[in-house]
Amino acid sequence: MTIIPLIIFVLVMVGTPGPANLLLMSGGSNFGFRRCLPFILGLILGKLILNIGIGFGLGALVAENNFLQNILKFMSAVFMIFLATKTWNTIDAKNTNKKVFLFREGLLVHPLSPKTWVMLILAWTEYSNDYEEFLTQLLILIIVFFVIQTVFHVMYCLIGQSLQSTFANNTYLQKIMTILTIAAVLFALLV
Repeated sequence: MTIIPLIIFVLVMVGTPGPANLLLMSGGSNFGFRRCLPFILGLILGKLILNIGIGFGLGALVAENNFLQNILKFMSAVFMIFLATKTWNTIDAKNTNKKVFLFREGLLVHPLSPKTWVMLILAWTEYSNDYEEFLTQLLILIIVFFVIQTVFHVMYCLIGQSLQSTFANNTYLQKIMTILTIAAVLFALLV
């Protein structure tokens, strides 16, 4: 067994711009990396908890239940759009201590994200069988996702922060990022 196919899969799935990465870019643009750090930590812990749950069979339960899938999809869309709209009129919040992207919100993003469910279920079904012991499967999947997710989430937030310093008037950038995030959520909802 080689770990390379799993790493490539996770790089592609985590690295593509989905709602979480677009939210991070928007947050970095609007508030800077440091103020988004609690949100990033929540994202990482939320996916870690979900990954463990799927490893213990939660993924099979959701995969077999269309009703749960539909509830998850609509809850996710509403929550992601709510988070995206929090950045719509926050230009003035940059200079305040107002908390916008919170740890607890980050904690909920991945468990409510259909993309995350799909990627974790695929990872567990396609790549975990190469390891005989469950504990080995769990550790490898958790470590690979943790490292790659941390790198990409930090990167997307820092890209957003660099966009903030590049554009003199951040209002238009902020609106564009919000619209792109909502469009990505709606696209995922309709597909």
